[in-house]
Amino acid sequence: MKKEWLIKTLVIAIVLLIIFMSIIPSTAIISIEINDLKDNKTLVIGDGTEYWALLIAVGDYAGNPDAYIPEMLKAVDDLYNILTDSSSWSTDHIKVIKAEEATIPNIRKGFRWLDKMDDENDISLVFITTHGTSLTYDIPPKDEADNTDEALYTYWSFVRKTHIIWDDEINFLLNRLESQGVCLIVDSCFAGGFNDSFNIKARKSILPFSGIQISSIKWMEEFAEDVSGDGRVVIMSSHEFEASISGQFYPFLIDGLRGFADINLDGIVTAEELFLYIEPRCFWQHPTIYDGYADELPLIDVGFNKNHVAMEKNKSNNCGLESGLMYIYNNDYQGNAIVCGYVTDSETNDPIENTYVEIEWQSDAFNWESNWTLSDSEGFFSFNVLEGYVTIRFMADDFFWESINWFKVNENDIIWVYGSLEALPPKNAVVCGYVTDFETNEPLKNALVRLEWLDSQGHCYEEYSDVDEFGFYSINTVPGEIYLEPFAGLFYPWESTFRKEVRENETLWVNHSLLRSINVDISKPLKAIYIKNRMLKPFSRTLIFGSIDIEALIYGYYKEVLYPVDKVEFYIDGDLKNTTTSEPYKWTWDKKSFPKLKHIITVKAYEEDELVAENEIQVWKFF
Repeated sequence: MKKEWLIKTLVIAIVLLIIFMSIIPSTAIISIEINDLKDNKTLVIGDGTEYWALLIAVGDYAGNPDAYIPEMLKAVDDLYNILTDSSSWSTDHIKVIKAEEATIPNIRKGFRWLDKMDDENDISLVFITTHGTSLTYDIPPKDEADNTDEALYTYWSFVRKTHIIWDDEINFLLNRLESQGVCLIVDSCFAGGFNDSFNIKARKSILPFSGIQISSIKWMEEFAEDVSGDGRVVIMSSHEFEASISGQFYPFLIDGLRGFADINLDGIVTAEELFLYIEPRCFWQHPTIYDGYADELPLIDVGFNKNHVAMEKNKSNNCGLESGLMYIYNNDYQGNAIVCGYVTDSETNDPIENTYVEIEWQSDAFNWESNWTLSDSEGFFSFNVLEGYVTIRFMADDFFWESINWFKVNENDIIWVYGSLEALPPKNAVVCGYVTDFETNEPLKNALVRLEWLDSQGHCYEEYSDVDEFGFYSINTVPGEIYLEPFAGLFYPWESTFRKEVRENETLWVNHSLLRSINVDISKPLKAIYIKNRMLKPFSRTLIFGSIDIEALIYGYYKEVLYPVDKVEFYIDGDLKNTTTSEPYKWTWDKKSFPKLKHIITVKAYEEDELVAENEIQVWKFF
C-alpha cells in the first residue's frame, strides 16, 4: 500500500512539473532590424484565418482616484475603432474589458472566450494597459531568479492587494490559445512598480504623472520574458530602467496600425513592423520586443488607401516625441558625484545658452529622482548626483532635442557629457486653427496648443501657441510629421488628433473641439459587501447591511484634479435626501429600507443652480 501511494505521488508530481515547465519561458528578449523584414504579400488575411482580440484597460481603480488614468480607457477605444475600420477584423471578434469591469474574474473570462473562439489557423491579439508592480514573493511555480513575480493591477488591486494578475498566470492563459500566432502588447503605466504612497500634494501641483517612484528597475524586461513563447510576439511599452508613461506609447501604436508602420509597402502591418515604427518615436521610454513567431506576425490589412511612410531607423539617436511628462524638480537633491558638460551647435560648435537640461536618476535601490537646469553663456551645465544610472536630455529653441540614455555614475565620479544639437530646418510651414467648446461652439480663450514634431530618424522638438480672443492659434513649423494637443483647463479633446502631415510652404488647418469635463464619481459604496459602513469584500453587486456613507468626488479629466461646485444633491430612488455645499461631498444613509431592498443612489452636482454632472448606482440595502 505504501509503495502504491509513493508511485501515485510521483506520477502526480511529474504531471505538475510538466505543467509548470510549460509555463516557464526559456527564451529572452531579442531585437529586430528593418533588414529582417520580409515581403508579406504572400500573407493572406482572411481565407481561413480569423483575427481575434482581447483588449483590456483598467485605468480606473476602486478606492484610489489618484491612480485614475483616462488615457488607458481611451487607448482601448481607439484601438477597437482602428481594428474594426479594417477588413481584417469584425466587431464580434473583439472583446473589450475596461474600468470597473476589469476584475480578475472578468479578465479570466476574457481569456477563456479567446481560447474558445480561436483555432490553429487564427491570429490573436491581446492588449493590456494598467499599472504594474513587482511582488515581494514568487508565486509557484518558483521560476524567478530574484524570487519576485511581476504583476498587473486590476480594478480592485488598491483595495485588495491580492487582486492582481501575475506574469505566470498570463503566460498560462496564453498557452491555452490554439492560434498559430499571438501578439501580446502591454502598455503598463509606471510598470516598474506602481507606488501608491507617492506625494499626492506634489502631483497635484504639477501634473498627475509627477512623483512616482519606481520600485523595480527590471519589471518590464522580466515580465516580457515570463510571458514569451513560441509563436508569440510580445511588445512592451518600455525597457527595464524606465517608467512607462501613459499616453506616450499608444498614439504611435494606433498610427502604426493606420498604415504608417507598413515599412515594406505590402499592404499589411505586422507586429514586427509595428514595433519598428513605435520604438524611435518614444522619447521618454524605449519599447522592447520579444519575437518568437517564425515569420512575421500579420496584424491588420491596411489596403490600398493606406498611409505608407518608409522609415529608416537611426540607432545612434534615441530622441522621439516628448510625452508631456513633468517631474518634481527637487533643488535640494544633492549627491557626491558630478555630471557636467557643455551644449553646442553641431555645425558651428558655438555654445548654446539657456538650453533646458534635464537629468533623470535611478538608483540600484529602486529610488528615482529628476532635476533640471539651464546652460550658461558658455553652454555649461552641472548637476550633483548620487551613485546610480543617469539620463540627460537637452532641449533648446530652434534645435532638435537630444538624449543620452542610462549611463552609470559611481560615487565621487566627475562625468563630462557633451550635448551637440542639430539646428532645425527652416520653419516654412504653418499649422493653425480654432479651439472651441464642443457643446456651445464658443472659442476657448485660455487654451494652449502644443505641436510635437518628429521624424523616423528620431529627431524631435516642440512648439507652443496660445489662442487669441477668437480661439485662434497659429504655429510656424518644420514640414513633416506632427502631433497636436490642445489644453484648456477642465476641457479635453473630444476627438483624438493623431499623426498629421504638413508640407513645405503649406498652411494646414486643424480645428479642435473640446468637451468640458466635470464628472461625478460615487467613490463609496462600490460593488462590494458593506457591513456597518465597512467593506467586507468586493462583490458582483453592491450589498449594504446597516448604515452607509455615500461619498462623491467631483473632478475634471483626472480624478485627482478635484472641481469645487456650488452644491451636491443625494437622492434615493429619485427622492432628494441631502444637499451639501462644501467638500467633502458626503451623506450618511442610516434609515432602514426593509422590506424594499433594491435602490438607486443618484448624486447630482450643480453650478449656480445649473446641473453640470450626475451619476447613479444600483444597490441592495438590508436593514
